[in-house]
Amino acid sequence: MPARAIYKASIRFNGCAVPVKLYTAVGDIRVHFRLLHSEDGVPLKREMVCPVHAERVPSEHQLKGYAVAPDEYVVLTPQELDAITPESDRTIEVTASVPADALDPRWLERTYYLGPDGKDDAYAALAQALANARAGLCRWRMRRRDYVGALTTGVELPRVLLLITLRHAGEVVPTDRLELAGGSELREKERKTARWLVEELAADFRPDHYRDQRGERLLALLRRKAQGETIEIVPPVEKPATPEDRLLEQLEASLAAVRHG
Repeated sequence: MPARAIYKASIRFNGCAVPVKLYTAVGDIRVHFRLLHSEDGVPLKREMVCPVHAERVPSEHQLKGYAVAPDEYVVLTPQELDAITPESDRTIEVTASVPADALDPRWLERTYYLGPDGKDDAYAALAQALANARAGLCRWRMRRRDYVGALTTGVELPRVLLLITLRHAGEVVPTDRLELAGGSELREKERKTARWLVEELAADFRPDHYRDQRGERLLALLRRKAQGETIEIVPPVEKPATPEDRLLEQLEASLAAVRHG
């Protein structure tokens, strides 16, 4: 079954327009639970209840408020929210071109596939231009929300355009709020051992090797319980942390295991 486009737009840059279709590139495979009543197993409903009147408030009587102090809110009406949320114009405007490796992973959020919408030649030309390790920074508005993103191609998909949404300024926590590593300088032997260990682990990226192991165990557990099987609970055993003074010993042991594995 062919993939279904979730949106249509045009990429615009330097007076050119390339019509594209937007496809989902990342799916949610996590297990989602419903909250049930423990006495009868009936799914619970979430309702908006006023704690003062102890009654349910219908949607037409609900407003959005922003807390500015305890029990003090600035209220916005639906009309005020609509006034600052323009309609989508279906344009992905490329504003700059940067090296692909300039995109710090902290800013990357969600990836979409872009497919051609009629003009295959223009689409192919743009993909080929970006395949040369470049990324186009862009802005667009979709479903009444503003986005910033990067237009690029994948390592294994040089002919397919990818649109990656980026986080907005202020969302990424600066490192000056962290307690960064300090302490004494590592000895040369420790540095060499660590470098050797990393080099011995060199391999090609195989994303199919990195599965959601807990999710798979959870689905297997659900299938067993659905078939009426009685589950024996075995508490997991946590491995003790390695003391810092055994760092070199552990690195050397890991290096030996890799070399003889």
